[in-house]
Amino acid sequence: MNYVLKAATFVAAIATAMPIASNSANALEPVKIIHGNPVMITAVFELYVPLALGWWKDEGYDVQVVYSQGSAAAVQSIIGGSGTIGMMNTTPWLAADAKGLTDIRMLATMRNTSWRILTMADKGITKAADLKGKTVGLAVAGSGGAMYLNSMLSSHGINPQRDVRQAVIGLGAQSYEALKSGTVDASLTFMSEIANFKALGNNASYFYDDQWMEFPDYGLVATNDTIKARPELVEALARGIAKAQVFAEANPECVAKIYRKNYGANRTTTLE
Repeated sequence: MNYVLKAATFVAAIATAMPIASNSANALEPVKIIHGNPVMITAVFELYVPLALGWWKDEGYDVQVVYSQGSAAAVQSIIGGSGTIGMMNTTPWLAADAKGLTDIRMLATMRNTSWRILTMADKGITKAADLKGKTVGLAVAGSGGAMYLNSMLSSHGINPQRDVRQAVIGLGAQSYEALKSGTVDASLTFMSEIANFKALGNNASYFYDDQWMEFPDYGLVATNDTIKARPELVEALARGIAKAQVFAEANPECVAKIYRKNYGANRTTTLE
């Protein structure tokens, strides 16, 4: 994958950019990352792999994850001063920047979007036009992916507010049940969730808008002030992400085991 090749180059370029801190000689500095999901999901291995393998601690940082009700809420947290670094979908902070509400910059783009429209195969929903008059489930209110959904609907002549009902159904088991029971006709979700849904024996299908593949999705971001004041911090965090990308390409089964060990059991959507 291109992002892995870029990550490998990035690792080589910055591996010697700064000395690795010794956490035995220095107290770890606490760092908050505002996460644009209410739970840790399998897709964002760039966050949980460095945490599990202690790479950021080796750099001298005690990274704490602060969960949010979606990427839009994560941006609001940064605007409100709850944090200055985040891992989230790109669209909400780009919108906030365009409105002059904040000055957030991308540190590391992790991949093109993995958002998809998931349906049960017997629903006969195979394209955007089929969603008119239907109910689409969202993981959280204010989901960053909702911008993708609304853009796709509008480009096919469907009014996102009038012609399609959008309902919050959470992640994991509760979202699966909503889809299977017919509470929703489709759901906006990630490829990792779709893979898990199919692995449970469900006859499902999915589709997406080709334009989505041109957009970056999740990434590590920080306020411009933080980047200027703490370049060594943002470099260390970006280095961990680059290492995780290379690690995941070489050890996908290990990544899955890390997730199951630390986050897989009794996962539910956190609501505040």
